[in-house]
Amino acid sequence: MSRTWRQKCWSGKLPILHSVRRSDRPNLSNEPGDHDLPRVPPDPARPSNGLDARRETCRAAKVSGLRVRVVREPCRSPNWAGRVRPTQTQARLLTPTVHPVSRLDAILTPPQTSIARRGKSFAMNGLIGGTLGVRLLTAVNSTGQLTSMPDGVPPAYQNTSKLELLFGQQIWDEIRDKVVVDFGCGEGHQVIELAERGARCVVGLETNWGWIASATERVATAGLAGRCVISERWRPQDPPPDVIISLDSFEHYQDPAGVLQEMHRILTPGGIVRAAFGPPWFHPYGGHLFSVFPWAHLLFSEHAMVTWRSGLPGKGPATSLLDAGINRMSVERFERLVATSPFQFRWFDAVPIWRRRWPAWSREFTTSIVRCTLETRR
Repeated sequence: MSRTWRQKCWSGKLPILHSVRRSDRPNLSNEPGDHDLPRVPPDPARPSNGLDARRETCRAAKVSGLRVRVVREPCRSPNWAGRVRPTQTQARLLTPTVHPVSRLDAILTPPQTSIARRGKSFAMNGLIGGTLGVRLLTAVNSTGQLTSMPDGVPPAYQNTSKLELLFGQQIWDEIRDKVVVDFGCGEGHQVIELAERGARCVVGLETNWGWIASATERVATAGLAGRCVISERWRPQDPPPDVIISLDSFEHYQDPAGVLQEMHRILTPGGIVRAAFGPPWFHPYGGHLFSVFPWAHLLFSEHAMVTWRSGLPGKGPATSLLDAGINRMSVERFERLVATSPFQFRWFDAVPIWRRRWPAWSREFTTSIVRCTLETRR
């Protein structure tokens, strides 16, 4: 250890902690830990040499049944300024601390083993970051255009109806003479199709102002302005929907749990939600734009990916994947969100890649599309 590093340690900038047990090491996660607890205040009645304070604290803890953690820290005496100073031994009582946890955090952060924690940390933080990660992403794809989707539309959806392909022909019977809401309508393609196929009224909800303008213009050009409405949010004067459609949106919502609550609020009694999204996060191309090659979004760090995206033509700055429109929605997470929402599954289907029968443990990595029908929980 260099002298500069040693001086920083003893100056208090980098305090050295020595724990009596391996489990008492400093907790670097966001979870509550005993490192956040206050120290036992010293007794001002007599000077302490550190060792007596440790013995007294341990004796008091033994009587009260509390755990004790011993901490060695730099001495704060000014007489030792500029030199390596001895340590004082102090003790901390590890008392239980109540940390409030939000309902959404409880949903999205289930109990995990140490192996699962490592896997989640790798999936969140990636392996390649910094300038190297940005340069590699730029070398692989400098324009952000995917060769497999030159028009931004997957080949399976070209020259066909996405609604009919995902939900079958019965979708037209379900929306005929009904009020339909398209959550995340994009540029309004499905809004127009739903109106032309017999829906009485279609409301398209979208937060991207560029897409709102494009969808409004497309609806007017099709002559359906009297039956279709494009807006940023649900308005009280809009009729309550009988059917809600959500296509390729649940992996982009900033607050998917809040969206489910809003869907339930505006849906008429007995109404249904038809949802489909994909690919999910652990799919080879689950990072969408960031999957410049299979599972690239798991290999590169979040900082490297959003920095690379900010330099692409037509892309604005972003500080996180959520700002860029990716919420890391997996199959399991979607099931948990629905389980804690006012909805329940009437029908659920995780469509595998290439329509093959994959092992059950590989579902997260081999599911290409999640589609389902939701109904109000009884």
